[in-house]
Amino acid sequence: LPKREKPLPKFLYYDELLAVLDTPDDTTLKGLRDRAILETFYATGVRAAEMAALNCGDVDYARGYLSIYGKGGKPRIDPIGSRALTALRAYLAAREKEGQSAADDMPLFCNLRGGRLSVRSYGNILDQAVRQAALIKHISPHSLRHTFATVALQNGVDIKTLSGMLSHYSSGFTLDTYTHVTRKMQEEAAEKMGQFMEMKL
Repeated sequence: LPKREKPLPKFLYYDELLAVLDTPDDTTLKGLRDRAILETFYATGVRAAEMAALNCGDVDYARGYLSIYGKGGKPRIDPIGSRALTALRAYLAAREKEGQSAADDMPLFCNLRGGRLSVRSYGNILDQAVRQAALIKHISPHSLRHTFATVALQNGVDIKTLSGMLSHYSSGFTLDTYTHVTRKMQEEAAEKMGQFMEMKL
């Protein structure tokens, strides 16, 4: 039988990503939290279950790292960009003003009652942001993980380093898929450029 082509993972293009990241209302505690969540998803490629387990003390602001406990309890340290760190600082400062603790042993992201967010809550927060951004596609937290990996590969991060950042310790289909995604994006960009040039002519 002919080999069935595996479906490519869903991901966001850059303009779609910006639209999603800019949807939360920064004038509310919930909006500041949701922005920090979305920024952290994109900046680190963290899984939703890993995000749900994070505590405030897992963020190293001085060195720009996030301590993550992945599948099987395996620890790893991933870099986190300045944009995500800024969003985290703003959220935690607002949270403390509302009387919710941001001590090292407290959950990094809390519901409005001060409890730890469930894994499902992260999917709901992303769903809301996608609807507000008026995107006609279904995007999950794992889609932001694919987006992170795609952008990392496009910007020169080598496969071995990316594998460690994503806690993929075996090579194979997963990382190959990210490579196919970047190739597909390049092909689509070239096709759009060709259409644009034909219009110019």
